[in-house]
Amino acid sequence: MDAVGKIAAIAVDPKACALGQAATSILARHAIGRTLDEIIAARDALKAMLKDGAEPPDGSYIPK
Repeated sequence: MDAVGKIAAIAVDPKACALGQAATSILARHAIGRTLDEIIAARDALKAMLKDGAEPPDGSYIPK
């Protein structure tokens, strides 16, 4: 985390199938510059879609 609370760097070493590796790559690419609250909101929106049949995330949880 940087001085203003945004993710400054991320390191991963996934030991997963191709889908897990791809998901990790997408997270790593988009996490930089985001706050922890933004990452949690994105996670919760994705979980709601996958588990509860909610609409797909539209990115509205990310401040412009």
